[in-house]
Amino acid sequence: MSLEGSGSATVVTPSDYGRGRRDTVTIGSQSSSERADRHGRLTIAVPLGPSDTVQEYPLGGPPLGTTVHTTHVEVSRG
Repeated sequence: MSLEGSGSATVVTPSDYGRGRRDTVTIGSQSSSERADRHGRLTIAVPLGPSDTVQEYPLGGPPLGTTVHTTHVEVSRG
């Protein structure tokens, strides 16, 4: 999957991963082993890049724009 935005995000998967089982999560080029919770869900913290420091749509003014970063996430079973 790919996430777009700035700052960070938390992804919680459906209950598809087997209670307590470890799976490999790759975010960009970094891999780690994550354990599914008692409901078989993985909770994955995803860094998206630096947070924006200005309001995209200021009150009473034109949109200023925002920087959008893309982060790729892959879950490999087992």
